[in-house]
Amino acid sequence: MMADDAKALQADAIASIGLVKSETPVTKALTPTMLSMSESLRSLQNQKLMLQSLEASLAALTAGTSKGQEYAKAAQTNYAASMTKGLSFSPESKGLLAPAAPAKGLSYAPSMVMPPSKGTQYSSAYTEAALCPMTMFELGKCQKLSGEMKLQMDAMTVMNANLMAQVKQLTDDLAISNMLKQKAEESAVYYKQRAAEEQAAKELLAEQLAQCNAKNDILTEQKDALEVELRQTQVALSMEKEENAQLTANLTECLEDKAVLTAALADMTVRAESAEQELAVTKARLEQEIDKTISLEESLRFSEVKLAKCEADLQEERTAREETEEDLMRTMTELASCQRENRVITESLSRCQDELQQTSAALASETAAREMLQTKLDSTVEELRETQEVLRQTVSDLEDERNAHAVTRRILAETEAELEASEAAREALRTANYQLTTELSETKAQLEATTAHRDQLQVTLDETREQLADCKGELLKCESDLTAQVATTEEISKQLEEALIMLQAEKEARDELTATIALVQEASLKVQEEVKKLQLENVALQNQVIKLQAEQEVAMALAAGCPPTYEKFGSSCYKYVRKNTEWKMAQEQCMKDQGNLVAIETKAEQILVTDYLKRVEARFDDKYIHMGAFDYRANGQFTWVGSNTPLLLTPDNWLLNNPRGNGRRCSAIQVWDMDTFGQWADSFCWVNLPFICEIALAPYYS
Repeated sequence: MMADDAKALQADAIASIGLVKSETPVTKALTPTMLSMSESLRSLQNQKLMLQSLEASLAALTAGTSKGQEYAKAAQTNYAASMTKGLSFSPESKGLLAPAAPAKGLSYAPSMVMPPSKGTQYSSAYTEAALCPMTMFELGKCQKLSGEMKLQMDAMTVMNANLMAQVKQLTDDLAISNMLKQKAEESAVYYKQRAAEEQAAKELLAEQLAQCNAKNDILTEQKDALEVELRQTQVALSMEKEENAQLTANLTECLEDKAVLTAALADMTVRAESAEQELAVTKARLEQEIDKTISLEESLRFSEVKLAKCEADLQEERTAREETEEDLMRTMTELASCQRENRVITESLSRCQDELQQTSAALASETAAREMLQTKLDSTVEELRETQEVLRQTVSDLEDERNAHAVTRRILAETEAELEASEAAREALRTANYQLTTELSETKAQLEATTAHRDQLQVTLDETREQLADCKGELLKCESDLTAQVATTEEISKQLEEALIMLQAEKEARDELTATIALVQEASLKVQEEVKKLQLENVALQNQVIKLQAEQEVAMALAAGCPPTYEKFGSSCYKYVRKNTEWKMAQEQCMKDQGNLVAIETKAEQILVTDYLKRVEARFDDKYIHMGAFDYRANGQFTWVGSNTPLLLTPDNWLLNNPRGNGRRCSAIQVWDMDTFGQWADSFCWVNLPFICEIALAPYYS
C-alpha cells in the first residue's frame, strides 16, 4: 500500500514538474526547485522500497521467532516426557536408570534451559551426570542456539527501532512532499494567472502601440497644421507690422490734432468762462430790472387804486359841477400841463424802448454792448424814477385841485378831464410796461440763445475730448494687440518645438515598444498554445457548469413565486404602490425587490395592466402613475429600463401629442379619463406620483 502511495506521489510530482516546465518563460525560474523536489521524491521512493524490504525481513524474523518458540515448546514437552518416562528409580540399585534414546529429529527451542528434575531426591548435577551423552549434547546445542537467538532478537529489536524511526522520517517526508505538491499546484495556478496577465499585458501593449501610432499620426497632422499656422502667423505678423506702422502714422496725426484741439479747447474754455461771467452779470442786471419793473407795476396798481377813489369822489362831486365852471379854464390849463407831462413821459418811454432795443443789440454783440445796455438801463431806471416822482406830484396836485374845487363844477370838469388824462396816462404806462416786458422777453431769449451757444460749445468740447480718448484707446488697443500677437507667435514657436521634441520621443518610444511587442508576441505564442489546452479543459468545465446552472434554474423556477405584496399575472408579478414618489426613487424601490417599474411591451400586457389598475384603484385621486420608460438621450426616444428595449420596437400607446419633450424624460400612465384610461404620457421626473413595480418570473415557472 505504501509503495502504491509512493508511486502515485511520484507520478503527481512528475506531472507537476512537467506542467511547470511547459509554462511560459517567466515560469522557468521555478524549474530548479521542482527538479530538486523530484530528486527528493526519488530518494523518498528508494527509502520506501528499503522500508518495504526491512518490513519483509522483520516479518521473516518474526515468523522464524514464532517457529523457534513452537520448536522450544515442543522440545520442552518432549524433554519433560523423556525425563518422566526414561528415568525410573530403583531401590535396589539406588540410582537412576538410563533412559531410552530420544527419538530422531527431536530438537529443542534455542532459548530453553533445562531445569533440574523435580520429584527426585538427587541433585541436578547428579541428574545431568546420569543423563545419556546424546541428551547432554542436544541440551548444549539448545543452549547455544538459545544464546544466538537471543542476540538475534536484540539485534532485531534495535533494527526494528531503527526501522520505526525511518518510517516516521518517511512519513514526515511524505507530508513534506504533499505540501510541496500543493505548493507546486498553487505555483502552477499562479503562473497560469501570470500567463493570463501577460496575455492581457500583451493586448494592452498592442492597444498602446495602436494609440501611439494614432497619436503619432495626430502629432504629424498637428505639426503640419502648426507649420501652416506658423506661416500664416508670420504673414499676419508682417501685415500687422505694416498696420502698426500705419497706426503709428495715424497716431502722430492724432497727436497733432490733439495739440490743435487742446489749443482750441483752451481758447474756447477761456471764451466760455468770460461768456459765463458776462452772462452772470447780465442775468443779475436783468433781475434788477425785473425788480424795478415789479415796483413800477406796484406803483401803477397804487395809482389805479387812487384813481378809483377819485372816481368815487367825482361821482359825489358831480352835483357841484355847475358851481365850478369859473375854475374850469384854470383846470384846463393845468390839464394841458399834465398833457405836456404825459407827452414827456411818452417820450421817455419811447426813449426807454429805443434804449432797450439798443440793449438787445448790445447783448447780441460783445461785452461793450452789454456795458452800454447797463448804462442805458441805469438811465432808464433814473428816468422811470423821475416819471414816478412826476406821477406822484401829479397825483398830489390832483388831490389838491380836487380838494380846492370840490364844491364847484369847474373842479368837476377839470377832474373829469384829469380822469381822462389819467386813463390815457395809464394806458400809456400799460403800453410802456408791455414794451418793457417784450424787451425783457427778448433779452431773456438772447440770454437763452447765448446759454444754448455755450452748451453747444461745451458739447463740442466733450465730443472733442471723447474723440481724443477714442484715439488713445485705439492706440493702446493696437499696442496690446501687437504685443499679444508677438506673444502668441512666440508661444506657437515654443509649442512647435515641444511638439517636435514629443514627436521624437514618441518615435523612440514606438521603436522600443515595437521591440517589446515582438518579444511579447514570441512569448504569447507559447502562452496561446498553453491557453488552448486550458481552454479545452475550461470548455468541459463550462459544459458541466452550464448543465448545473440549468438544473439550478429549473429547481429555482419550480420553487419560485411572487414576493409578498405582489400579484402574479402571466409571466410577471405586479405591485401597485399608492405613495407619491419621484420617478427615480420609485425605480430604486422596485430594484430593491429585484424588479423595475412596469414595462408594457405587448398589447396583451397593456390590457392586463389596465385591468389591474382598474381593479386595485377604487377611485383615482391622481391623474397619472409612473411607468418604466425613460428618455436617456433627451431626444424623444424612450426605452424600457428593465429590458433596454426601445419603444420603437414595441407597440406604443401614447396619448395624442405625446411625447411632448421640453425636459419631460420620464413616463406615466393616464388614469383620470376613462376614454383614454391606460394610455401613456411623458412627464417630468421630479413629479411625485404612485407607481407599479414589475418582477419578471423565470421562464420555467411562467
